[in-house]
Order: sequence, then structure tokens, then C-alpha cells
Amino acid sequence: MEEVSFDQQASALLEQSRTRQPNTPSFQMSGINPTASVILDSIANRVSSIEERLNACDSIYRLATQANTVREKERREKFQSFVGYTQNLDQRISDIEEKVNQVPSIIKNYVKEEMKGYDNSKQTEMLIHEAQKKLTERITLIEKQYTTSLKKSQKDIKRLKIDAQLAKSQPEDDDRIDDVAAQISEMKRRQTLMFDLLNAMRSHNSQDYDNVNANLSTLWAQLSVKRPDSPRH
Repeated sequence: MEEVSFDQQASALLEQSRTRQPNTPSFQMSGINPTASVILDSIANRVSSIEERLNACDSIYRLATQANTVREKERREKFQSFVGYTQNLDQRISDIEEKVNQVPSIIKNYVKEEMKGYDNSKQTEMLIHEAQKKLTERITLIEKQYTTSLKKSQKDIKRLKIDAQLAKSQPEDDDRIDDVAAQISEMKRRQTLMFDLLNAMRSHNSQDYDNVNANLSTLWAQLSVKRPDSPRH
């Protein structure tokens, strides 16, 4: 609106300077040639016209200066507003970055607090060590019992072989044959008891540990390979 007002005022002043008739009185000098008088009047009119135009130009200049001042003021205000907006935006971005940087620590703290209710690692570690200890003790006990039983079985088998040879050479000794048969039955019973013991240990441990069945199966396979055959007669 201010630019339109300036243009309208400038146009009005220019139009006024063009159309305004000079009111300067003609020179009336006695004794001067009428032609010279006309020239002087023309010069006076031109001077008046130039003065009017100068005044119009001065007014236009003043209007232009005022318009430029107003525009400059508006530009400064807009610039200051933009600067304030950018500063506010920078502050908001800084606040957002600060909050974003806090997110990992917030998540870690939250997860840490939540895990406290589920953290049984120490208890689990203790149970694992206790299970390993018990399993080692049981396997050691089985090996010890089997070693003792194996030595005794080897001695008994050796003795039974000798008795069986004697019984064969003396068929009339029926009591001796019956005794050898009873001792062979006892050996089989002991082997059965040993097998039941291993199965009982394996069944009990399988309730507590995941890998104990595989370990005991391997151990039993090794023991089975070492177990001597029952004597034949």
C-alpha cells in the first residue's frame, strides 16, 4: 500500500508541474521593445516552471526517501524476526538432541531395573557348580564301586573256572557242581544289581541336569566293555 501511495503522489506532482500555468506577472517596463518584453515574460515563465519542477522533484525525492526508510525498517524487522526464529529453532534442535542422547542411558537404566527382577545368574551359577560337583562325586562313586566289584568278580570268575574244571573231572561230585552253579548265579545277580544301580543313578540325575543321561550312558558303555563275561559251564 505504501508503494502505491508513493507512485500516486509522485504522478500527481509531475502532472501538476506540467499543467500549472505560471502566474508571474509580465514585466512592464517602459521604453522596452515589445519583442524584448515577450522574451522576458517567456524566460520568467520558464524559470517558474523549472522551480515548480524542482519542487516536485524534491517532493518525489522526499517521498522516495520515506518509502526507502519504511522498506528498510520492514526488512530489518523481518530479518530480526527471522533471526529470532532461527535462534528458537536452534534451541529446540539442541533440546531434541539432548533428549535423544539421553535415550540410550534411559533405556539401559530401564532394562537394568527390569532385569533385577529376573537376574538369577549367580544362583544359576551356584546350581551349575553344585550339579557338577554332585555329578563328579556320583561318577567317582560309581567308578569306585565298579572297580571294586570288577576285581572281586575277576577273582570269583578265576576261582569258578578252577572249580568248574574240577567238577568236570569229577562228575560224581554233584554237590560241588551245585555250588559252582550257585556262585555263578550270585555273579549274575551282582551284575544285575550293578546295572540297576547305574540305571537308578541315571534316572535320578536326569531330573536335575540336561546332560547327565548322555554322560552316564557313555560311562555305562565304557563299563559294559570292561565287564567280564559270565563263566560258561
